[in-house]
Amino acid sequence: MRSYKKGECPCCQKSRIIEFKSVQQYHYYRCISCGTIFIDTLYLKEIDNGLNIVKYDNTYWDFELPAALERSYGVALARMAEAFYYSRIPINRFLDIATGTGYFLDAVAKLLPNHKDTFYGIEKFPPPKELRIQSPHYIMVN
Repeated sequence: MRSYKKGECPCCQKSRIIEFKSVQQYHYYRCISCGTIFIDTLYLKEIDNGLNIVKYDNTYWDFELPAALERSYGVALARMAEAFYYSRIPINRFLDIATGTGYFLDAVAKLLPNHKDTFYGIEKFPPPKELRIQSPHYIMVN
């Protein structure tokens, strides 16, 4: 298990961090050295051990669905394309971690039909079955 030091970036371990934003009772920081935005390191170990800071109930999914659809056909595609463009090695499999409803998988299957078998999505807290896509590339984990 990874340990996290208070006052250090969990990615680069530098101490050049500043307060970024507080959301509910959780504090987030930004590392001046590498640009990472991260939750208070006090919570990172708890999250690694299974703490779920978001309650994934119907209220959450009702709120999240429109934004998820917009991201899937917008910024998520742009970020995926950027990763492929800047990669120095061929990408044969692409995994969308915390894929939510799986809308991103639908977007790439629609826009890149010859490459849909390259893309997979994994979700630990899936929405109800009627809200998620029905793709063999949508993987639920416990």
